[in-house]
Amino acid sequence: MTTKGYVHDVYKQFEELNENNKKLTKELEKANKKVQELLLENERLKNNNDKDSSNYSKPSSTNGYKKVIINNRQKSGKNR
Repeated sequence: MTTKGYVHDVYKQFEELNENNKKLTKELEKANKKVQELLLENERLKNNNDKDSSNYSKPSSTNGYKKVIINNRQKSGKNR
């Protein structure tokens, strides 16, 4: 192989790598943009999930399941 042919091959490989680099950079930018959109959506959903009738203008029927109150009294055995 001649020096001229070798230089041409190296230059061709460089151009291919440069094109691949540009494509990957564009894909990375798209992925980063999508990640930012998903993070914003996640934050919005978290904020909506933390609201109930005590801290937002929602009806109490939308609160979901309520905490079960446990009876801590012990039976005395006495007649009523």
